[in-house]
Amino acid sequence: ASYDFTNVTTDHTISVTFKDVAAPVITLLGSETVNLLVDDPYTDDGATALDNLDGDLTSNIVTTGLPIDTSAEGTFTVYYNVTDAAGNAATQVTRTVIVSETPVVNYTITVSSGANGSISPAGPSVIVADGENQSFSINPESGFNVADVLVDG
Repeated sequence: ASYDFTNVTTDHTISVTFKDVAAPVITLLGSETVNLLVDDPYTDDGATALDNLDGDLTSNIVTTGLPIDTSAEGTFTVYYNVTDAAGNAATQVTRTVIVSETPVVNYTITVSSGANGSISPAGPSVIVADGENQSFSINPESGFNVADVLVDG
């Protein structure tokens, strides 16, 4: 945005205010998907929330979908939401909890990233159920590009 004074023939004052429009970011702790057997106890790992101005908003996260009833099979969703002081809402983050009668086979994907970037979900490891899909977001810092992605090497 800009403002141009033209043909100035007297004193003027210009004052500018700025509005915070950056939403906080919620980061899930633990796995996005949790597999349990019927009657297994469930304790949620929670999430953290950071905002560019308000800082740590973890204590302000509103979590819904708890407690998880593990007495019968089912798929449950835990929702995490937070809003900063300026009213900017974070993108909702969810965790899926699957309760089943038979054990689910899980596989571990070991996750790491070099300096000057990040991978999400972050490691050191991510657990994925047999037959499920897992996507990773690879984000170089400003001024950097992804040089290489090494899988199973």
